[in-house]
Amino acid sequence: MKFVIEHLSKSFEKKEVLRDIDFTFDEGKIYGLLGRNGAGKTTLFNCLNRDLKADSGNFYIEDENGVRREVSAEDIGYVLSTPTVPEFLTGR
Repeated sequence: MKFVIEHLSKSFEKKEVLRDIDFTFDEGKIYGLLGRNGAGKTTLFNCLNRDLKADSGNFYIEDENGVRREVSAEDIGYVLSTPTVPEFLTGR
């Protein structure tokens, strides 16, 4: 199984943040996304979890037989560098 990103692009007004991104994430491997501030890392994840709508491109899950399916919320997880917990949650 793999997670595939094809030709993903996102702009804010005239500022092009993501341009024609292509990448394949293979099952069983660990990946890290590195870049300077403002490079588009958060924008990429926000497009992948559909908090933002990409201007173009697509992404999907492809199984061992080449069958593609849409990505669901359960398919994606990521860890923020600075933990954020909603204020309404309390520890016990």
